[in-house]
Amino acid sequence: MGEDVTARLAERVAELGEGKVPAVARDSARVFLMNALGTVIAGNRRPVVDRIVRTGRRCGARSHYTVPGRTEPLDIHWCALATGAAGHVDDFDDTHPVTYIHAGPTLVATCLTLAQRQEISGRRFLDAMAVGYEIQFRVGLAVSPEQYLAGWHSTGVFGVVGATAAACVLLGLGEDATANALGFGANLVLGHQEGLGTMNKSFHAGKAAANAIFAACAAQHGMRPPSRGDAIEQLLASMATGYAPRPVAVDIGETWLLPDNLVKPFPCGIVAHPAVEAAIQASAAVREDIDSVERVVVTCSPLAARLTGIPEPSSELNARLSVPHAVAAALITGRAGLRQFDAESIADPAIARLRRRVEMVVDNDISEFNAALRIERTGREPVERVVAPVIGSPRRPMPTEAVVEKFTELVEPVLPGTADRLREVIDRLEHDATTSDLLRLMVPSGLAQAS
Repeated sequence: MGEDVTARLAERVAELGEGKVPAVARDSARVFLMNALGTVIAGNRRPVVDRIVRTGRRCGARSHYTVPGRTEPLDIHWCALATGAAGHVDDFDDTHPVTYIHAGPTLVATCLTLAQRQEISGRRFLDAMAVGYEIQFRVGLAVSPEQYLAGWHSTGVFGVVGATAAACVLLGLGEDATANALGFGANLVLGHQEGLGTMNKSFHAGKAAANAIFAACAAQHGMRPPSRGDAIEQLLASMATGYAPRPVAVDIGETWLLPDNLVKPFPCGIVAHPAVEAAIQASAAVREDIDSVERVVVTCSPLAARLTGIPEPSSELNARLSVPHAVAAALITGRAGLRQFDAESIADPAIARLRRRVEMVVDNDISEFNAALRIERTGREPVERVVAPVIGSPRRPMPTEAVVEKFTELVEPVLPGTADRLREVIDRLEHDATTSDLLRLMVPSGLAQAS
C-alpha cells in the first residue's frame, strides 16, 4: 500500500489521544454511545449473555468487573466478552454502510470495562470511542464489501482493530506501544457469517472487545506482537482473494468517516429494514382484515435475500434474519420492535400463517436500502408500498430525537427511571462528567451482589 499502515495509524491514534479529536467527531460518538449503551442494557439478560457470565464464573474468572445492568463479578476478559455480546445480541446496534461493521457494542464493551479499571474523564472516553470507530471503518473499507460477500463477519474482524485503538487512547499509550497493540489486534481477528442467526454472532462482538483489551494491556506492559512488518497490511492481504486491498486512509483528523455510521430503527438485519418499513406503512390498510391476504411480494436487493431470507425462524436470533417473519409481524402489529422478534411473536399463529405467504423477489438493480411491497388480497385491491430509501440509511438517517426515544425504550424496562439520568450524563461527558458517573447509574437496584 506504499507505507507502513500500522505505524502510520498508531501515530495518528497517539496524536488524537492527546485531546485532538474535534468536537464534531465527539458529537457523533456521543450519539452512537447512547445507542450502543441502550442495546447493551436491553440485551444484558439474553441467554447468550447468561451463559457467558456463568461460564466465566465457573472458570473461576472472578474479580470486580460487572456487565452494565448486572451484578455478578467477573474478570476483565469475561466482562468485556459478555458486555459486547449483550450489545449485539438483539441486532439493534449501529451499522456502518459498505463494511456492515457493528462497531458500537465492541467499543462500549472495551471502554466501559476499562473504565472499571481506572478513572477516565468523559472527554477522553468520547475521544477513545471516536478514534475506535474511525480506525475500524477505515481499515474495513480497504477490503469492503468484498470481504463481507466472501463470508467474513466484519464486526469480529475489524472490531478488534478499532477497539484496540480505543483502548490505547484510554490507557494513554504512546506511538510505539500503540503500534504494538494494533499488531496484536490484527492477529486476533475472528468471525465468519456461518454464525449469523446464532449465539455465535453476538459472541463475535464480545470476543473482539476482550481481545482488544488484551492487545492494549499487553503492549502497555512491553509485549510485542508475534508478526513482523506491517500487521494490518498483512491482515488485509490475507483477506483479499482475487483483488488488491484499497489503500487505507490514514488522514484521520483531517476527515472523519464516523458521521456516516447508521443507527438502526429496527432490531433485525439492516438489509431487511426497507421491507419492514414498507410493512409498517401498509399495516393500517390490511391488519383489520388480515385473513384476506393471499400473497405478500417483497422486491428487494440480492443481499437482503441472501442474508435475511430465512422462511421459518426457529429462534429469536434467526428471526432477525427473516424478512418473511419481520414483514408478517409488522403487518399485523404495525410495529417492529423487540417484541416483534421474541418467542411469543414467532409462535403466534396469525404471524406464522402470514409469513408463509411472504415471497421475496430479487431485483439486481435495487439498493439494499430500498424495497417494494405488494399485498394481494381476496376480493380487494392490492396494497402497494415503496420505500426508497429506508429510515436509518445514509440519505435518511435517524434524527437525534428518534435515537433518544429508542434509548429510553431500551433502558427503562431493565433499569426503570434511569434513561433520562443516563442521557444527561452522556450529554455532560465532554464537560464535567466521568465514566464513574455512568457506571454508578447502571448498577441494578434491589439486586444482591452475587457471591
